[in-house]
Amino acid sequence: MAREHLELNSFQKNYLDKVRQLEPSDPFLPWNNRIVIPGAGILAVGWTNDNYILVISNDGYAVFDPINGTPKVEMNRLGTVYHLFAANNLSFEVPELNEVVYVFGIYGGDGNHVTSDGWGLELIYPAWPNSAVLLRKPSLSVHREVWEEVKIISLKRLEYIELKCGFSNNGKHFLIVGGGGIEIFSR
Repeated sequence: MAREHLELNSFQKNYLDKVRQLEPSDPFLPWNNRIVIPGAGILAVGWTNDNYILVISNDGYAVFDPINGTPKVEMNRLGTVYHLFAANNLSFEVPELNEVVYVFGIYGGDGNHVTSDGWGLELIYPAWPNSAVLLRKPSLSVHREVWEEVKIISLKRLEYIELKCGFSNNGKHFLIVGGGGIEIFSR
């Protein structure tokens, strides 16, 4: 690959400069309910049909309530979980719920980055390999600078590397998963 493919154009340089000026902070209201589920070795996460969080690790899996973090399905310690992934690693079977859940993380794809009412998440790399999650308000006003409508989410427990993010099916919750566990935000 030629080196010019790696160089930033003026728009990209300006965007990167603006992103680097943003300070991580709490998300916009109404995303004021935050819970943390500590965990190591998380392979994938997903949202059930009822908007609970499926968490999968090498040791097993569990399903949690996104509002308070209480388990809906206690940790199932199978010893191995790989046989419950679909062949393409994009979904995971949860026998206790009789449900197949689309997943994202090290296994799976990527989370849903837009809600039906316009909130958006974007995974960015302001200082690669470190990553961050940008939360975007539903509508950009023509009278405001775009940078007034976005925030980099501050993380309480997670490392800013190898993050994944996604909204729940109903758009009432979003999560960020990375080294150290999961942070869930609800409105």
